Amino acid sequence: MNKLLVRQIQKHFSEPDEIPDSFRKLLEVISESYDHYEKDRKLIERSIELSSDEMIELNAELRKEKEELKKAHKELKTLFENIDEVLFSVDMVSNKLLQMSAGCEKIYGYTLEEFLDDRDLWKKVIHPEDAHQISQQFNDLREGRAVFNQYRIIHKDKSIRWIENKVMPTLDKNGWIIRIDGVTSDITQRKKAEKAILISNERFNMVSKATSDVIWDWDLKTNTVIRNAENIKRILGYDVEQINETLGFWTSLVHPDDLEKLSESFEVVFNNPLKMYMDSEYRVRKADGRYAYIYEKGFIVRDKKGKAIRMIGASQDITKLKENELQLQKHAKQLAVSNEELEQFAYVASHDLQEPLRMVTSFLALLEKKYGAVLDDKGKKYIDFAVDGAKRMRQIILDLLDYSRAGRSMDDMGNTDLSEVIQEIEILFRKDIEEKKAEITFKELPVRFGYSSPLRQIFRNLIGNALKYSRDDTPARIIITSKELTHHWQFSIADNGIGIDKEYFERIFVVFQRLHNKDEYSGTGIGLAVCKKIIENLGGKIWLESEMNKGSAFYFTIPKK
Repeated sequence: MNKLLVRQIQKHFSEPDEIPDSFRKLLEVISESYDHYEKDRKLIERSIELSSDEMIELNAELRKEKEELKKAHKELKTLFENIDEVLFSVDMVSNKLLQMSAGCEKIYGYTLEEFLDDRDLWKKVIHPEDAHQISQQFNDLREGRAVFNQYRIIHKDKSIRWIENKVMPTLDKNGWIIRIDGVTSDITQRKKAEKAILISNERFNMVSKATSDVIWDWDLKTNTVIRNAENIKRILGYDVEQINETLGFWTSLVHPDDLEKLSESFEVVFNNPLKMYMDSEYRVRKADGRYAYIYEKGFIVRDKKGKAIRMIGASQDITKLKENELQLQKHAKQLAVSNEELEQFAYVASHDLQEPLRMVTSFLALLEKKYGAVLDDKGKKYIDFAVDGAKRMRQIILDLLDYSRAGRSMDDMGNTDLSEVIQEIEILFRKDIEEKKAEITFKELPVRFGYSSPLRQIFRNLIGNALKYSRDDTPARIIITSKELTHHWQFSIADNGIGIDKEYFERIFVVFQRLHNKDEYSGTGIGLAVCKKIIENLGGKIWLESEMNKGSAFYFTIPKK
């Protein structure tokens, strides 16, 4: 740097390091100017001794150098006027703004002329809540210390902005401030970003407190994991001091039998760019040595190339749920064994009970045949009662066997034309249909439908009831319809029979519950209970609508395949 310029600078700065970075380039340009002018002076002295030709040549060189210097000054001016930061210098003795870059209008909204006209404008724009920083700032400057601070200003358009100031003082030999030089930057966007991060962190903390799950953020680049330690303590019992951000901390807790499978699942998902989520279930060792079942789900963040760089997720303690599931599986196995034994018992019992009933019926028939001539009417009536009772007992046994088996033959999923099923049932009840002058109509029934055997039994029982409980003075009318729903088929079987009182709507689906005595209507009271059991085992439901002496309509749903 030019020696003359150095002497001038030393009047204001005792050490070169105290010179603000924003003025170094300006000083370097000025130094070059000093060098150029010194060179010009030497050229003039030398020109006296040179010939006129040499003088002309030197003048040309001088003009060229002056043009280059002019260009350098122009570039420096352009830089000074277009820099985003505001460079400023203030004469503290006269409180006069010496210079300020044009960037002031971008940051403050006020032009350089407005700052020059109003010496206190820079104070007026400071946010009232931050004005106290200025007094502290001047205390530091008086001590010869550089100041670095951040505060809010009120822009000319009334918006609030954040600025950052770096100010360097110049003191005289008595220690008084005679000049300050500084740089001002607009940090509004940075402050907004910091606020957004703060809000995000607060939201994360609140979510962590609102849930019992362990929320975590896994940086795959550094292999570090941020977790809400409080919930780890709540679930696993580890003190917060024991919990660290390394991946190894968590993997060291995974059950050895689950660790390899878990690692493989991570590798598979991370290596597939199309995978954005992953979930897993495994066991983790608690502080007391026991293991907890954990269900974990995470969202994978990938870079532009599809490489996994981060995963955010939650780990949920499902120990109680898992224990209940295992207990339920155990009960299900026990229930399956019990049902199998019960079915076997029902079959054996029905077979063993039917044999003595057949014997009773046979011997009663022989008794009537051999001694019918000597029996009076009362004796024959007693025999009829006994035979009828045996027949009804046999029917009850057969119905109980049907009920025990109801809903167990669900493997018959062959396609069935329900219209053909109704026609077969019409043939089965042909005699009753003729006696009651019944008419059965059906339309829009599914052509291809599964559950063949169960559906045959449901329609047979419901149509049989509609015929049985028809009115004597009115020909029976039975209408069968179907309606396709989103996940189910809904069927209805409506009749014009005697109807059912509303108070018995639930009772009629219970085994052996009859609304009429056997002299009025035959049966054991099991038919509707069988229908209900089959339908519910298939995943549907059954209900009815009825009005006395006007008829009933039974509805039931069956899931689609």
